[in-house]
Amino acid sequence: MRIKSALWFFLFILLLGSKGLYAQGPPSGDGPPSGTNTPNSPLDVVVDTSIYFFLYATDPGKYYPIEDTLLGDYFSQYDPIRKGETDKAHLGTPGSPHRDLFFQPQDFRGVTLGINQFDANRITPEKMRFYRVQQAYSRMGFSQGSSQEETMFDLEFGRSFDKGLSMSINYSRMNNMGAYDHQRAIDNAFGFGLWYQSKRGRYESFFSYTTNSETLEENGGISDDLRVLNNFGDSVLVEPAGVPTYLSDAMSRYDQSFYSYEQYLYFFAPRDTSGNLRPASVGLTHRIQYITEGQKFYDADLEETEVEEYYQGLAIDSRGLRNFSRLNTFENTVDLFIITQRPAADKEAPPIRRSFLRAGLVYDLHTLKQEPLEENLNNLFLRGRWDFTPGPAFQASAYAHLGFLSNIGDFRLSGKLATALADWFQLEGQAVFQQRSPTLLENRMFISQQEIWNESFRKHTETRIEGRLVVPKTKSAVSIAWNLTDGYVYFDTLGYPRQLGSALNILQFRVDQSVKVWKLYLDNQVLLQSGTNNELRLPAYYSKHSFYFMGNLFKEAMFARIGFDLRLIGPHTPVTYQPLTGQFIQQTSRTLDWQPLIDAFITFKVDKFRFFFRLENILPVLTQDYNFLISDYPIRSMGLRFGISWQFVE
Repeated sequence: MRIKSALWFFLFILLLGSKGLYAQGPPSGDGPPSGTNTPNSPLDVVVDTSIYFFLYATDPGKYYPIEDTLLGDYFSQYDPIRKGETDKAHLGTPGSPHRDLFFQPQDFRGVTLGINQFDANRITPEKMRFYRVQQAYSRMGFSQGSSQEETMFDLEFGRSFDKGLSMSINYSRMNNMGAYDHQRAIDNAFGFGLWYQSKRGRYESFFSYTTNSETLEENGGISDDLRVLNNFGDSVLVEPAGVPTYLSDAMSRYDQSFYSYEQYLYFFAPRDTSGNLRPASVGLTHRIQYITEGQKFYDADLEETEVEEYYQGLAIDSRGLRNFSRLNTFENTVDLFIITQRPAADKEAPPIRRSFLRAGLVYDLHTLKQEPLEENLNNLFLRGRWDFTPGPAFQASAYAHLGFLSNIGDFRLSGKLATALADWFQLEGQAVFQQRSPTLLENRMFISQQEIWNESFRKHTETRIEGRLVVPKTKSAVSIAWNLTDGYVYFDTLGYPRQLGSALNILQFRVDQSVKVWKLYLDNQVLLQSGTNNELRLPAYYSKHSFYFMGNLFKEAMFARIGFDLRLIGPHTPVTYQPLTGQFIQQTSRTLDWQPLIDAFITFKVDKFRFFFRLENILPVLTQDYNFLISDYPIRSMGLRFGISWQFVE
């Protein structure tokens, strides 16, 4: 078996050693997605008394337990933009393009189109879970809005088979018609994975196929006032179906697919001949990926003056407009790694990883297609990663990469540190220093096969330093972050890219506080940021608050959570969205006052089934005013959504 595993490993390298791929997303060496599927606190560690675990292909040896989350913070938050540590803003309907409300440096390596407005909805190899379970695991969820045209479905499935094979499936679909004319958004995401481990553990491999697609009806936003005078002379809101929009025929389609195969060859088996765990293992890892992603926009209706005025200087062809871009990438990665582990308290549980070090080379071959041109780009990156967890009270990690060839001079240095001092508080810190090239669509754009812009922007340099204090006994956390970004690229009111000649200083504060009295809870998060309202167009203040009852009802036959959510966004001048280029652009016609958003919810659990009812955005019915997070794209007023979810381990 040793010889066969080694032969398969080196056969893949020899056959595919000249090609490989990465298009967009976090650096592959950074491990699992942050804030998505990993524990919220850096000091959350694997509970070694569970027998159901999952891991990520880029993070071998680090297992996370499959837990019954009961009615956690995100169960009734069906919209992906509200499932992270901080919320995002979209075009008023789930599945539409979104952007951060709280500034974060972009995290990608090498060549990228610059399409990241669907990242919260997509499945990538870094997000794929591979399960270690003794029985089949499945979780399914479904929710529906005010009609059958507003549905969401998601599925996770994992099963282990004989001879070291495990299978994973991840699927989600969002179908939302929207409240306004020509606003439908259909998002599909699918992932399939296979994990193989040899009998003695000297060889393991991960195969994953993930594909994402977004099909959007683009209405360009509302083109008229939302209020009219009724027969009594009172100003009332217009029904959404009666509000005119800029566009009626424009369509967009985005897609992204990954074919990934990652394999690990250990020079020595993790356990000796007596079955005892070795303190350290050394080996070689190899990954090949093929990634294809693209965007396509078309609008054949430019006869009306309002439509042509909407596109402004981008309306170069009265017969219609089309934008097509595609980036195909082939990646090849070879790393050396060292991993140290210790046995878990439960013999049925996997070992607990203490440290992981990997370093190597990544080669990318990119083929860029922008009608009517096609070109090839080559990248070579030297990269390394280190994770160190000697015990539950201390964790540290570091990552670095350095680019050559097409992205020569690009680099990233990042590190995280977390330590617990007794049981009273935790100190956490992280820092990022990076220099990256502009995205492909920032540098060049073709519309209807005509070049609209061709820039040579300088590299973008970013620094972020963040510290956080957590007090578990009082359920409090305070953090402060400083960002310095030089070479920031934004899109002006005409939709053209512009690069700032000076650096941006952004100071951010965040406070989290939870209070419990009896079975009543109040969860609060307050975010403050300075220097974001000119080119960034982000609010200086954002907070969210949740007040609810949580406990058993009906003689413990039901576990329930009942309450209200409040989001409060401070005054600012927001961006709007240009569907032709797929970019958020500046505008000057709308300035927002305080935007309060209130939802009422009921969630409950009976056995393995969970249910929720959510009445969203209640205030417009009372205030007779719409709310916005993106200019010209109002958030739908009060609507009811219900959902069901169930989880089984058979």
